[in-house]
Amino acid sequence: MKQGETGMSLRHAPGKFLVVGRFLEKIVSALLPFLTMLVSARFIDLVLNQRMEEAIRDACLLGALILCQRLGGNLDTWMRIHQRKVLFPYLDERMIGKISRIPYGFLENTEIQDALERVSKDPEEVLNGVLESGFSMVCFLISNGCLVVWLITQAPVWISPVIMVLLVGFGFFAVKGGQKQYEAKKEVTLGKRKAAYAEEILGNRDAANERVLFGFGDWVNGIFLKERQTARLRERKARRWWFIGMNMGGFLAIALSILVIFALIFPVVQGNTSVGVFVSLVTSFMAMAQNLTWQLPGMLKEMEQGRQLLGDMKRILELPEYEEKPDSSAALSFESLEFSHVSFHYPNTEAMVLKDMCFRIEKGHHYAFVGRNGCGKSTIVKLILRLYEPDSGEILLNGEKIETFSREQIWKLFGVLFQDYAKYPVSVADNIAPGADAGQRAKIAKAAETSELDNVLEKLPQGMDTVLGKIAEDGVDVSGGEWQRIAMARLYYQDAELKILDEPTAAIDPVREQQIYQKFLKLYQDTTTIMITHRLGATSLCDWIIAIEDGKAMEQGSHEDLMVKNGIYCEMYETQRRWYL
Repeated sequence: MKQGETGMSLRHAPGKFLVVGRFLEKIVSALLPFLTMLVSARFIDLVLNQRMEEAIRDACLLGALILCQRLGGNLDTWMRIHQRKVLFPYLDERMIGKISRIPYGFLENTEIQDALERVSKDPEEVLNGVLESGFSMVCFLISNGCLVVWLITQAPVWISPVIMVLLVGFGFFAVKGGQKQYEAKKEVTLGKRKAAYAEEILGNRDAANERVLFGFGDWVNGIFLKERQTARLRERKARRWWFIGMNMGGFLAIALSILVIFALIFPVVQGNTSVGVFVSLVTSFMAMAQNLTWQLPGMLKEMEQGRQLLGDMKRILELPEYEEKPDSSAALSFESLEFSHVSFHYPNTEAMVLKDMCFRIEKGHHYAFVGRNGCGKSTIVKLILRLYEPDSGEILLNGEKIETFSREQIWKLFGVLFQDYAKYPVSVADNIAPGADAGQRAKIAKAAETSELDNVLEKLPQGMDTVLGKIAEDGVDVSGGEWQRIAMARLYYQDAELKILDEPTAAIDPVREQQIYQKFLKLYQDTTTIMITHRLGATSLCDWIIAIEDGKAMEQGSHEDLMVKNGIYCEMYETQRRWYL
């Protein structure tokens, strides 16, 4: 595996010049209100002193400044729209592309799943929130910073440290509130996922028959309400903290307004400050107090939440990726596969799934892995496909360590049909060959014919182009057995030198299973095949059987040899044979 990206740099992102342009526009826009305030103060003084000609000139200047603010807002809106058009699709593609390259094991990690839940749905909104809060903060600091500096030049010296203390208080409550709300969001992510799953069961038509038959609707509803209520209580607690902080900020804002009035009234009486300056400063500081109460806490909260969301995004981007080798697309032929003393346990667990596993598979033979549920059969497939890496031992492909080859080469070499095969709400053709172009239509039809889908397709209104499931308005349901044939067609479509059946027939009756395996082995009589099953009706058709128990290859040999040995395979076979006598 190779290391992931090391940060959230937008150096190579499209639209970065728009971001820089917006930043410069925000600086200019932040200075305009301060300039307007200075001109307003002088205008008031000119009117009071009846210097009307100069007052008219300043009135025109005020109009020009107000027009510039309006035009600046329009320019910012235009740049924001174009920024979203070029930057956010790039970010979407970057995040989705990253998720597709994350190793399988990380996607089974609960913490990684929670982080993905928070950032993967709308990564552009995460970045947009951070950018907009940052721009707003720039405007706020510049415009109000100029105001504070002007106040300090007009008011007594003691006003400076008092204002600093009040501003620090505002910042503390705002940042703390943002942290509390995001911590609450992180804590309830898993609970919300559980609630969403329970809600899906309650509304999912696929579960409706069992929900009604077994009467577990109230039980699932209880789970949904419990998880939803727990999440709401945690979020309400965080909002309560935020509400207290906002009210504290309101009191501080009132104190700041009163303080400014008292600080300036004496210089006005003494003639050191003009009436125009007094009126402009007081009205501006009253507006600033309102902004400190609502705007500043909101910006700081959004920035703090955005900072932590960017931390989640950075964590996802820095996850290792599947590393492709320079010759990753080179054709690879299958000769042999060997597990040499392989042991393995899943991440974040202690139990060993495979223990000193040893076996060898040769080209052109049929193999069966048998054993009870949970003995490690499907784990072997995941290791063969390099979805996981073994803890110890070696996996050899054609006599070389399997990590010598790229995953792309391995995935092209092995065709696999898992027990929990996917059922996509797309057309039959796209289910058989997801992403295939129109030129593969004949090959798709051949795979469907091999899987005996002809009768199924005749019943469907649009044949191969019929959408399955009820997501689409014209979607059609098919039976479980028909889905199983579609899944088998997916395997037949693949050009792989080694075919693996990982218990895809576990949900059908043993007679039909026997027929599928017989046809499968006849179809691929000159191809290397692996069948993984806990039902042994078709294992006698295989050349070599590996019986697994407790993560170990306890017995290996032909069906006849293992029956003579009278071990665990013989016991399992005889037990299952008696079921059908």
